[in-house]
Amino acid sequence: MKKIFTNVFVVVFIFTLIISSISIQANDPLYEKYEYQEDFEYEDEIIGHALKAAVPKILLEYEARLRYRPMQVDVDSLAVQVEKWSSELVEAGYSEDEISEILINEIQKNLSRFTTYGSYKEERAEASGHGSGVVLSEDGYIATNAHVVEIDEQSKLMLYMNSLSSSVADDLFVMLQDAARYGVRFSEDDIQYLHEQLLYQASENAQVLNEKAVRKVCFAPSDGNSKMEMATIYDAELIEIGNQEGVDGYTKDAAILKIDAKNLVALPVSNSYPEVNSKIVSAGYPGVSEYLFAADDADPTVSVSVVTGTVTRLVDTVDDKYKAIAIDSTISNGNSGGPSVDTQLNIEGLNTYMSTADNRFAGMVPIAYVKSLTSKIDIGLGETSKTFLTGLQLLQQGYGPAALKCFEDVKNMQKNTSHIDHIISLAKEAPDKEHPADKDDPVTEQGFWEMLFATPLYLVLFIVACVLVLAIIIITIILICSSGSKKKKKKAEATAYSRSYTPITPVTPTAPAMIDDTLIHNNQNSEVSVQNNIQQQNVPPYNSYTDNLQEGVQPVVPSIDINQEYSSPQPEKTTSRLRSTMKKPSSDDLL
Repeated sequence: MKKIFTNVFVVVFIFTLIISSISIQANDPLYEKYEYQEDFEYEDEIIGHALKAAVPKILLEYEARLRYRPMQVDVDSLAVQVEKWSSELVEAGYSEDEISEILINEIQKNLSRFTTYGSYKEERAEASGHGSGVVLSEDGYIATNAHVVEIDEQSKLMLYMNSLSSSVADDLFVMLQDAARYGVRFSEDDIQYLHEQLLYQASENAQVLNEKAVRKVCFAPSDGNSKMEMATIYDAELIEIGNQEGVDGYTKDAAILKIDAKNLVALPVSNSYPEVNSKIVSAGYPGVSEYLFAADDADPTVSVSVVTGTVTRLVDTVDDKYKAIAIDSTISNGNSGGPSVDTQLNIEGLNTYMSTADNRFAGMVPIAYVKSLTSKIDIGLGETSKTFLTGLQLLQQGYGPAALKCFEDVKNMQKNTSHIDHIISLAKEAPDKEHPADKDDPVTEQGFWEMLFATPLYLVLFIVACVLVLAIIIITIILICSSGSKKKKKKAEATAYSRSYTPITPVTPTAPAMIDDTLIHNNQNSEVSVQNNIQQQNVPPYNSYTDNLQEGVQPVVPSIDINQEYSSPQPEKTTSRLRSTMKKPSSDDLL
């Protein structure tokens, strides 16, 4: 038994060493191994790689259903009035051209007399747009501009009027056809005037039955392909939104979206305003690229544009604690909501683009306001982001193999990371300088116990619990097997003994009386019966049992105490469980 427990202890101890070593090494993140630096100064090319991985394209699809009553010409009323006016003008001596001009003027002045509301009609108002965003947290929180993900009331009204305009134009065409049957012709100016009047009346009685806004977040493929059908697209939920109108629009034009994604590459946020004339790098999806670099019938693309610029000034706004930031980066429609970062990849703000008839303005919503919308959200960097940024730092320093490990680890955590395959190929082509952390074996240098004590307590307790459970299982199996083998051995010995030897009744030359045990058991209360069953036994001489034995070998004679009382086993008096559970028969059953 001691040998068994010793072997079990050795096996369990070796298993503990192996599992602990593997667990400790697996628990050491690569960004800790290669010492991620928060204040690292990145080069422009490396900044571009980071922005391409963390800047998605934002899509907005808006739809509303409108109901209105169109204006229609009262043909009968118009016909009667035109005939009356015409006869009067003819009698007065007017020419046909003069009569036509007079009729048109009279119809315009008295339009309400010849029009009436028709049956209700429905019109669908649709709009779509796109902008940019930036990942704030690995679990799917995205920052962008408010005007990228929401349509303001003024814009909605313009959209409704544009949708009604086409329907009113159709109604006006029918009206002009009815008027032409009575010889009334309208000039282009007259038709424009009638259209405006009808559109105004339609908008006055129009109703918005329902409206719906669908927001999507699109990431470029891992291989950097720019085709939209290859992108990873998520449905987004609007979490928080700021103000996109008025003076506050310069400083509070921001919104937070949430998508169902894990292990995204996020960028750190700045804790202060940037300095004037400091360098920034801006990224986004400019709308101009959709048709400048593609044919008119080409599908939309998902390709990030990266430009450098500077902070030109900080503007204090009226009654607002947040400052507007003016930049000189070359951005356009579509860049809105994308980030501008400093040389340490800290997000300084969200790009905002506006254009007027005579100039354009490029600015940033300060990241301080964006952070105020995330007070209930943890936007710190996690393992995926730190590992990715560590890989970029190693790539810039020329540690190709170490950078490759980081980027491959990021892809294992999130296979759809934008441009990750392209970045991995860059790491493979980078200088193969070995990082100092890869030269030393942490197990042999620090020792097992030092690493074990540095391991989180929960991991140590988990390993110990697994080892104890394994030890109990092994010991239980061994004991069961050992107990079973002993029982088999005893049974085999008993069987061999019964087959090899025949019990011999000890006798003396003058044989005593033998008692029948069965008769004693059956008549144990009657002494007379016992006495009557005593019989004289004729036993052969003792040496007859040893005639066939070898010389010097004595027979095995079991010792039996003839004075010992014997009794045969009695059956236990128990009630049948089956009968006890049976239903007692009723009188009805007996009948």
